Amino acid sequence: MKFELSTSGYFYPDEAKRVKLEEIGFTFKPSYFMEYKITDVKPEIEINTIDELIQFTAKYGEIIVSGETIKLYDDYLE
Repeated sequence: MKFELSTSGYFYPDEAKRVKLEEIGFTFKPSYFMEYKITDVKPEIEINTIDELIQFTAKYGEIIVSGETIKLYDDYLE
């Protein structure tokens, strides 16, 4: 099943975090004070088994699944 990816974060000043997210299709652009904000690109990932989902969370951290969207819970979320 294909899922659209999003993040709870908006700014990513830490280069290591940006590199990790770029692996799965996120892109960034410099913003005020070089904080690097996430662009409007909506990457997709295909996950077909619970094992694949577990591997994904082991690498990228906590997630929130809603319908066909997976949100990476990597920052404050209301």
